Amino acid sequence: KSLRAGTQNVAGAVGLAEAFMCAKKDRENEFTRLSELKKYFLLQLREKISDFEINQIGKESIPSIVNICIPKLDSEFAVVALSKEGLETSAASACEGSKGKGYSYVIAETPKKDECSSSSIRISFGKYTKKGDIDSAVKIIVKVVKNLR
Repeated sequence: KSLRAGTQNVAGAVGLAEAFMCAKKDRENEFTRLSELKKYFLLQLREKISDFEINQIGKESIPSIVNICIPKLDSEFAVVALSKEGLETSAASACEGSKGKGYSYVIAETPKKDECSSSSIRISFGKYTKKGDIDSAVKIIVKVVKNLR
């Protein structure tokens, strides 16, 4: 086969460059906003479920994801029950979930890996997540945890 030159997608390249500029401009504000939402989520959840652990290596973590271990909770059942209530979560990270372990390398590095490997759920926040969404999520998580424990 021989290859021949084609027309470059100039409009696509310009659009991509503009998207990068917008993302760069909003990055710091979004990082701060998501960090505050994550902190708010954890404080609200701690008031209702005092015995959960945060699965994290070191002190720093990405603000848009929180992975928590709730003792005596089967995370696979919890993910299904949460989904039925309208809250989408996962029991493992996308890159680790299909490898058969059922838990992420973060959980493997925690002191309570044996207990948390089957009791952890992962919640993500995004650009459109608001404080009201956090309040709703906490209510749903508390309800499901009470029903499944």
